[in-house]
Amino acid sequence: MNEMHLINLKGTHQPSGRIKGVEPVIHLSRLGVLDPRQLVTMIRTFPRVHVAAPFACPDVLRHKVNWYHYGPNETTVEVWNHVLMHCGSEKTLFLQDDEKVDLADLASVISQCPEQWIPALVRWSENGIVRQCYQLRVIPSDAEMPFNGVDLPDASRCFMEMSGTLAGKPLLFDRATDPFRLLQTEKELSASNPPALLYLVTGIRYFDAGKYVHAAAQFRRVMKDRKALSFESVAAINGLASCMAEQYKCSKTVELAEESVRIEPLQQLAYLILFRMHQLEKRWSQAYEMLEKCHGIRMQHSRASFDKGLSDKEMLSLMADMAFRAGMRTESMRHYQSLHELLNDRTPAELTERLLMLALEEQEYDLSVRYFCKLFGDPAKGALSKSSETAAFDYLGLFIKNGWYEFASACCERMMKKHPENEVYMRRWIAILSKSRDIEKARSLVSGIRKSRRSKTATG
Repeated sequence: MNEMHLINLKGTHQPSGRIKGVEPVIHLSRLGVLDPRQLVTMIRTFPRVHVAAPFACPDVLRHKVNWYHYGPNETTVEVWNHVLMHCGSEKTLFLQDDEKVDLADLASVISQCPEQWIPALVRWSENGIVRQCYQLRVIPSDAEMPFNGVDLPDASRCFMEMSGTLAGKPLLFDRATDPFRLLQTEKELSASNPPALLYLVTGIRYFDAGKYVHAAAQFRRVMKDRKALSFESVAAINGLASCMAEQYKCSKTVELAEESVRIEPLQQLAYLILFRMHQLEKRWSQAYEMLEKCHGIRMQHSRASFDKGLSDKEMLSLMADMAFRAGMRTESMRHYQSLHELLNDRTPAELTERLLMLALEEQEYDLSVRYFCKLFGDPAKGALSKSSETAAFDYLGLFIKNGWYEFASACCERMMKKHPENEVYMRRWIAILSKSRDIEKARSLVSGIRKSRRSKTATG
């Protein structure tokens, strides 16, 4: 930790204790991972703040925090249990590295659930998708040596032994990276009574490596563990369902996913598994229904560890496609429009073309004009390529089919004024005028073409 970054702490007032009954422990794995502003806020908010780090306390922090300089051979579990013994509040909150917690939310949850264990919902982002895992990070004062394991602190067995109950609302922990990315599973398995969370992490790693049989064995082990917490059991069911899906065991997959939904209706992963099964069987309406349910609950807290959804782009694209295949044109158009607005200038031509087709099918004039201009620009500003020219006139033909002669005729007229020598544009314009019953104007154009040709012949 750079002392220059913490120099503002010299003027920090003594702790005001705005949140009483809780002491935070910040566990640092290396130099430079702590946000100094967060530490300042912690010092001003709590009666006491504890920091555990693999380096000595900087001078600027002396007398500001309780600092524990742990050695290179101490495990995370040993550090957490040691620091906990020096905490004197009713509850102790454990944070790792860059994790942040909403302090106002913490105060609210603590006051509402004084006797319950508060689950921590740890969240991070991978490729634009939010991932999550539940852990017990808020520990009551009467818990003695609650953490088991090596470098994966787990208090679930202590929770069970104390016959604890979980608060309904979790406390949100946000972090930048996967908290398990450096976890050595073999090392963790050497400890007595490895926690269910370890088998979940191991199963997910097997799954990501394509070893679905090995992964399924890990998930089944959690499902049989009576000491597994509820959000771990749901994660195990989802994991096993995902393994069954990859092995095309459709009936078993559906059975597991539906069981998971019954246990936890506010999760996304189980609905996505069911969506995939319907998609494989080309049951488009049911596939769309699963996506709709998944999309509808995306802003709510799922009570399933390792639950995951889709990015907004992927979700909207799939919903639009499934609705289209199911013949639900209005719904499909609505989702394509949302996707178009999301992508803005990055919208591919294929999406704009699909929206133009849907707008024409639904006889939405304003939207049809909007997407035609988006796709082809103003044809009068420059000659279209041969392929674009054919496509533009094909779409103008659909405008005519809908009875929208004025727009189609105006497009051709602008193109003709810009490129008077282009006979293709002239012939198309005459055809449009004929269909729009503007026969006199069409005859006038034909007469003009004939006179022009006779004049050229005579000159030649």
